[in-house]
Amino acid sequence: MLKKYRVRVNGKEYLVEVEEIQNLQEVPASEEQGSTSGVQRTAPVRKVSSESIAEKTAQHKSPEHSTGGSLISPMTGIILDVLVSAGDYVNKGDKVIVMEAMKMENSVLSDRDGVIKEVRVKKGDNINAGDIMIVFE
Repeated sequence: MLKKYRVRVNGKEYLVEVEEIQNLQEVPASEEQGSTSGVQRTAPVRKVSSESIAEKTAQHKSPEHSTGGSLISPMTGIILDVLVSAGDYVNKGDKVIVMEAMKMENSVLSDRDGVIKEVRVKKGDNINAGDIMIVFE
């Protein structure tokens, strides 16, 4: 089933058509190469099963995560600024770290209320997605 959407990106409006595909292997090559009327097409998005998400979450669990809790880096990037230090109390939603990823500045927010036990990153550090940035008491 084809649905039409109006999308605005950087102030410019686009009309896009989106087709829900049940099984990606069943899409004929001719359909993927079809007329685009000047619209750039991208590969279909694959659905991720909840089981694979649960498996990945379990891989990141460790005793350290389950006791006091940790703030995990959501993406790979460079730390531009650390706004908190050990002993500080933060509320859920407080900006604690500013990082750059793909040439964009991103704010990392606290995912809980609590006292910071340890800050494991400093300005200028390169960090990978999934690395522990802050440990809570």
